[in-house]
Amino acid sequence: MWTLEQIGRAVAGQCDQTDAQALARTVTGVSIDTRHLASGDVFFALVGPNHDGHAYVEQAQSLGASAIVASRPVKADVPVITVDDARLALQALARWHRQQMPLRALIGVTGSNGKTTTKAMLAHCLSQRFSVCATQGNYNNDLGVPLTLLRIRPEHDYAVVEMGANHAHEIGQLCDIARPDCGIVTLATGAHLAGFGSIETIVRTKGELLEALPQGGYGVINCNSEGFEYWQQICRQKGVNCITFGQSRQASLQLLALSQEAQGLAFDLGYDQAGQAVVRTLHLPMLGQHNAWNALACTAVCLKEGMEWDTISDALAGFEGVDQRMQVLDLAHGKLINDVYNANPSSVKAAIETLAALKQSHRGSRALACLGPMSELGDTAEAAHLEIAEALLAADIDRVLLYGEGTKPMLARLGERAQWFDDHAALTESAHQLLAAETCQHVLVKGSRSAQMENVSRPLIERWALSSKPQSGSNASC
Repeated sequence: MWTLEQIGRAVAGQCDQTDAQALARTVTGVSIDTRHLASGDVFFALVGPNHDGHAYVEQAQSLGASAIVASRPVKADVPVITVDDARLALQALARWHRQQMPLRALIGVTGSNGKTTTKAMLAHCLSQRFSVCATQGNYNNDLGVPLTLLRIRPEHDYAVVEMGANHAHEIGQLCDIARPDCGIVTLATGAHLAGFGSIETIVRTKGELLEALPQGGYGVINCNSEGFEYWQQICRQKGVNCITFGQSRQASLQLLALSQEAQGLAFDLGYDQAGQAVVRTLHLPMLGQHNAWNALACTAVCLKEGMEWDTISDALAGFEGVDQRMQVLDLAHGKLINDVYNANPSSVKAAIETLAALKQSHRGSRALACLGPMSELGDTAEAAHLEIAEALLAADIDRVLLYGEGTKPMLARLGERAQWFDDHAALTESAHQLLAAETCQHVLVKGSRSAQMENVSRPLIERWALSSKPQSGSNASC
């Protein structure tokens, strides 16, 4: 897609080739990891806390790298572009490339919870009519966003780009690279408090996406979230259109009657269409009210981009969800919710509410929560875990199996219904016993990424799930 000359100019680097024919040589993609390098890629030798990409230059060559971008001299048989900082060079190339692509719109998605599912859901809906490039997995940081941008091709109509942050100003930095035309803010809540310091800083950081929007752009914001008024004010000051969603009567897209069954959600959506109040019914093969909010945000963008209602409705009804985010699998006598990718206080409470709703929908059934600790909460960690204990009691979750040092304070509050483990295998064995005795029918497994609670959910799925394919999925995670 690019010539060496174009790359050198974009990254303000010095190429060791001066021959015009050599500079006209094209490369087909970029790589920052030799494990994923394809022949023809240009390899960026990034320097990080644990790895130095310069040590992998020889390996990159052997795998077919067409050029190297490095921040210090390296020996190579392929062209080398020398820059001050390979990480910044990658971002510069992505910024330049994004500006060359004739997109209808680049849609940024951020939020403490729900951004990965909202990104995937929106990409799925838009792809019913358009060609879409979207963030793969949750590659949402200052490396993931550039790699997503560099996958945009001229045939793409839209790019849906997830943007994550764990400290102030990070979203603004990502927006400087991605140049969004539309910004979705799903929710602001107490995630990554160790990095942010306060919920106010989180709100301001998420709002950086809206501050980056151009004239003619639009923001889609949750009117039930902390920070809503602040985000709305940013849109007014920027002169960009502000579309709101949530349960407020003032919302542009209002969540009305909602029901949750084991098979998913059904809810009504109210909005204004050419001056007329319209109510539509949506079906979503997911659990959790928060996913109705995610669906409203997606619907807002799809309507704004000219999609027909029936197409949007059918797309949402067929959305298959995201791996390890509120995946729901059938058990012989209940359901297993596999939500192990990440956790913060808000997402754990939402998952507990979903588990409680499953229990209530099956008269006489009992519920089990297998929980790992929540990370990056700083000085609020103990209080946050005690809040989760209160949420478990309020939801009447019958049994709780806790893993990891961070969950220990919950034991005293939960009493006899809880057990604590410092080993995944021991916790899993206890869960096996509860399921075998039919003491519990519905199971939630959740924890922060560092807790690696997939070491619990995986063996439970292998032994008890009727099918390894999830019924549906979503994201209550950060």
